[in-house]
Amino acid sequence: MKTIHQSVQALSNFLKDLPTNKRKISDDSRPKVLELLQECWPHLNGGDEQNTRSDKIYRAENLRWIQPKLHFELERHGATVNGSSRADVHHWEIDVDEGTAQVVKVGRRQLTKTAPRMDVRAKATEIADAILNGREHPSFNWDNNQEWVVITISEIIPETIPQTTQSRRKRFRDTLDSILFEQGWVRKNHGSKLGYSRA
Repeated sequence: MKTIHQSVQALSNFLKDLPTNKRKISDDSRPKVLELLQECWPHLNGGDEQNTRSDKIYRAENLRWIQPKLHFELERHGATVNGSSRADVHHWEIDVDEGTAQVVKVGRRQLTKTAPRMDVRAKATEIADAILNGREHPSFNWDNNQEWVVITISEIIPETIPQTTQSRRKRFRDTLDSILFEQGWVRKNHGSKLGYSRA
């Protein structure tokens, strides 16, 4: 017979005393369930999956008891540290009879409003056309002989979500480089700004 840690057994006993006709854990029972779950977490086989520690369990949501398994979702924010606007959502399944925990599904959740779509290629083409035809543009400055132009990229690709901004600016630079290079212009960075001169 499988030996279950007493803390897991305490969670099992509490869950099995809940009304059997309701799958969702009530708001009244939720704090106690989370307390017991946090206490037994280190003793659940598989609880360390996805580097999940017991001190994260208080964020568990959508708790459901379908005997003998407790289901819940846990939002993880690792990706947001790198500038993502979305978080992973781990769907957990706890078998209190077996003393096991496992992630059965990983989803994504949008945390902040996504940046509006932008046609980066069209913007690069617009800027390249202005440079090649010697026109003025609010985002850049010419030297006196129009042999050198300095572009303020933040005026073309404004700051939004860091990851999105970085990706857009890189695509803009790559596209602009390609168009201008074919016409005899080369990039020479000017501090934090983009500089191009005739080759």
